[in-house]
Amino acid sequence: MNLHSIPLEIARLVAVRLPINEDLAAAATASNTQLTRLLLFDFSFARAHLTMHLMTHPLDTISRNAWPLLPFTYKCAVYEHLITDLKYYNTRDAKCALYPLSSKHSVKLASTLMGGSWAHFDLEQHTFQLMDCLCSNASADALKLAVTHPNMVWTLATARLLFLHAIAGNRPDSLKFLLTQTRVIPKFGATAYLVPLIETATQFGHASLVQQLLLDGRSDPAINDGAPLRKAASSGNAAIVRLLLQDARVHPNPISHATKPAIVEAACRGHEEIVRLLLADPRTDPSLPYWSALEQAVKDRRLAIVQILLQDDRVDPAANDSEVLHIACSSWNPDEELVGVLIADGRVDPNCRAGALLLTAISLGRPGIVDALMEGVRAGRAKQSQG
Repeated sequence: MNLHSIPLEIARLVAVRLPINEDLAAAATASNTQLTRLLLFDFSFARAHLTMHLMTHPLDTISRNAWPLLPFTYKCAVYEHLITDLKYYNTRDAKCALYPLSSKHSVKLASTLMGGSWAHFDLEQHTFQLMDCLCSNASADALKLAVTHPNMVWTLATARLLFLHAIAGNRPDSLKFLLTQTRVIPKFGATAYLVPLIETATQFGHASLVQQLLLDGRSDPAINDGAPLRKAASSGNAAIVRLLLQDARVHPNPISHATKPAIVEAACRGHEEIVRLLLADPRTDPSLPYWSALEQAVKDRRLAIVQILLQDDRVDPAANDSEVLHIACSSWNPDEELVGVLIADGRVDPNCRAGALLLTAISLGRPGIVDALMEGVRAGRAKQSQG
């Protein structure tokens, strides 16, 4: 039989029995027949063929090698299942990695699903999932088309998703585009989308994006009682700490007593550069009530941080009856080197608490601690006699 004379219904019966693999692409391009037109251009047939295939085979039986060769209609059908079927959507990252789309095909997918060419696709219900899959393919052109498409359905969740992908992937061009669009698309311009973005960019450690958001001015760098600065200090990101401290909206000390200050976050993790940056800001109080950076550094045995803090006039190691010396001499984890540094500073009292520290060190057999404390006592007496 001449392939060119096959009626459409016969071609449909033949095509629906073809396996969805490399041979399908070969059959589609073999000749210009009804079969070719079904496989290459009929979206509804591709959807029906894939649905029948999935009745007896898992989706991932479509091999990685076959995927690039499949007609675009079938790629659309696969992505419709990824977007609309929860069992596939829940593994979308793995599936999008297995079945990647080129930038050109990502644009075509967005145009097809959002433009109404795909009759069974409910954009109102699945915009979020579509954006998620487009973001997984990291196609800037497809996202730009989708964001500016007249049929785009805006929700707070969708807006947050787009910004999250731009920030998590460290894509300054995408972020710039989204920030621009929020000014021209009314439904996309709500401040609620933008306020927490600096905290998100800080969490991912992208200084260039933090700078971009600071210049934009609509994201709050002091959100959640200074969370961005605390996160940058905790992770040791000096570039972001510098940027935030230069912004007048950011204060290095938290408002709430329950919030750990940025300098304490840096001190307990041993980030020397961050501690120096924060101390260089005259607004920083390293000895807030309930949050002493020096006490935290001593507790965590951060010798270098202790030495940096002792050089600052806002830090008093003799506070609270020389509490830092008590911590360094503690019976559960005494640190001879720290005790020596604190004694050498000259401000702590080795006889504090009625000499309890010395008696404890003697009873526990800590000769290094005993020697350091006795040296401090002798130094104190010599200082008094000279006075």
